[in-house]
Amino acid sequence: MNVSFRTDTTLLKNGKPFFVPDGVGEVRGRVYVVYRISRLGKSIESRFASRYIDGMTIGVCFSASDIEGEPARNMDGSSVVGDFVDVGNVVLTVNDRSYPPASGKLVDEEIATLSQYMSLRQGDLLFAEPIGDAFEAKPDSEFRAQVGGQTVLKFRIK
Repeated sequence: MNVSFRTDTTLLKNGKPFFVPDGVGEVRGRVYVVYRISRLGKSIESRFASRYIDGMTIGVCFSASDIEGEPARNMDGSSVVGDFVDVGNVVLTVNDRSYPPASGKLVDEEIATLSQYMSLRQGDLLFAEPIGDAFEAKPDSEFRAQVGGQTVLKFRIK
């Protein structure tokens, strides 16, 4: 299962830039397709899982190389999520490079598996599909992502 779950304090909000923290070593970003959970669910069968999603977007999760375990992945402001659009079979574009999304069946199976161990609640974010390779968070760079030709995420790294 390639699912990543993050605490709400990790979310960088309102289009603010991501600041690379001092003293944490190299910081790398990983790009994901993010799905928003639309209602409460537990032990969801995969054939019904798509009913629990009401939007998708692109997100980036940053992690620090000199910190071990969960703190490396759950630093305040280390997850950036774009604007949500309707779920569909659309082309994903990250920094001018295109990627096809995973099949709906894969997402349904991940939701079914995850819901066996925890309750999913409205508004939860599922970082489900990694896109491309991890990248170094270099200060003074910009990140852009589109879903179906619509810009959903744009922020600066400082």
